[in-house]
Amino acid sequence: MSELSLIEHKSYIGQDFLTWLLAMSEIRGGEMHVPKCGKFDLIFDQKVIMTSAAEKVAWTGEITSIDQIRAAIRTGKKVLEAQFRLTAGPKEWRFNLNTRTFQFKGVKTPKILAREDTEILYDKLDVLDELIGFIDELFSEFVRRRLDRQSWEAEVDAIRNWLNWT
Repeated sequence: MSELSLIEHKSYIGQDFLTWLLAMSEIRGGEMHVPKCGKFDLIFDQKVIMTSAAEKVAWTGEITSIDQIRAAIRTGKKVLEAQFRLTAGPKEWRFNLNTRTFQFKGVKTPKILAREDTEILYDKLDVLDELIGFIDELFSEFVRRRLDRQSWEAEVDAIRNWLNWT
């Protein structure tokens, strides 16, 4: 199986992960906690791209409603990409996450206060690495829950309830 066909075949994992993130960020009021990262906020941030066999739909801007997204998921659309804002202490990142490749797009990092160009570069790399660590830990938490039947049933129930919020 080629890499491309493997990515296509396993894309449901990323779609499930992003759907879980959208749901959990709203259910928990943005408050997340994973062992290696501690507490932080993860909030859906006004952009999502969804797809179905027939069409691809994107919502952006302040008019984006989580209600529209839930309705689209209920009709069978899958999350392809979403934008989030992650805040940990005084640091804030904004980024888009793609479900097929787990690629970050449009990453905006916390302000870097270093004075030298090399310091800025290393500091920028450090905060990017920190963001990747948060998402890696969230994905690990998702996989742990996904592989535990009882835990996953509870997550699915929570997501179903979230999908029917009005």
